[in-house]
Amino acid sequence: QAANEYRPLLVAAYVYDLANSFHSFYHAVPVLQAEDQKVVSARLRLVAAAKQALTNALHLLGIGAPDVM
Repeated sequence: QAANEYRPLLVAAYVYDLANSFHSFYHAVPVLQAEDQKVVSARLRLVAAAKQALTNALHLLGIGAPDVM
């Protein structure tokens, strides 16, 4: 939709919403501190998926994503 309508603002809004949601998750959920290793693994996969989604969306906007924070 953003490409068809020439509205990069839609991608920027998605990046902003995803970053806010991930921030809330990361501060509310101890990613590496779970008793069950399967839970830790699932949380790490979620973190990796969020990183990839943010990287892809920023790339669409011509913005590079940092490798580390």
